[in-house]
Amino acid sequence: MLALVISLAFLLSSTSVALADESKKGDVKKSDLKKDEFKKDDGKKLEKKPEPKKEDVKKPELKKTEETKKPDESKRSDDVKKVAAPVLDEQAALEFAQQHHPELADLLATLKKSDKQQYVNALRELDRDRDRHAKLAERDQERAKLSLEVWKMDSRIRLELAKFTMTQEPEREARIRELLKQRRDARLALLVLDKKRLAGRASKVDEQIAALQDNGSDARLAAEFDRLMKSVKPKAAKPDVAPVKSAPKAANKTETKKPS
Repeated sequence: MLALVISLAFLLSSTSVALADESKKGDVKKSDLKKDEFKKDDGKKLEKKPEPKKEDVKKPELKKTEETKKPDESKRSDDVKKVAAPVLDEQAALEFAQQHHPELADLLATLKKSDKQQYVNALRELDRDRDRHAKLAERDQERAKLSLEVWKMDSRIRLELAKFTMTQEPEREARIRELLKQRRDARLALLVLDKKRLAGRASKVDEQIAALQDNGSDARLAAEFDRLMKSVKPKAAKPDVAPVKSAPKAANKTETKKPS
């Protein structure tokens, strides 16, 4: 949160400084025009300075300056790459800001052009908030909705506070007070939801306590004990019974009569 407030305050201050610089430039241009007119009127008195000859310019020195410029340019490009290092999900973070706080998204777009490092710091913090809300929404839609309202109020308060540090306008104070009330109401709704859910869980715990304190709990313990013993005691082995052998069938013998 602190990084974002600093970034916004820096953005607002840089914008005001830029406007002041533009006005100064306009005044300088007017003074230069007056000087030029004076020079034209009094041109006879002015003497032209002799232009340097090409021979006087040393070529080796020019090469040295060109060689010294190259490493500076490479360093600048490396610095820009470091500053513009991608965050976790830049596009998703900007869409999150545009959806839930459009004014913040506009300021971030301006901050990206004026100060890359401050932009990256602010965007990283914004992306962490976006990722946290996305994960909460997957688990609990109702709580995520209320938590998002709290974030909206926080974001608007930070922005108004950054503006107030630059303007000190009384209207900003009234706006901040109103946003603080809205954030209090959002936090209160979130706590009421938590209390309601805790009461439901406490009711279930009371039912479990009552069941364990019931007079018939001893009988249930005995039944549970018997069931556990049966599961661990070895089953009695069946006695070995010898197979019954069938008696051999009598052979059919034909009696032979002796001849008389």
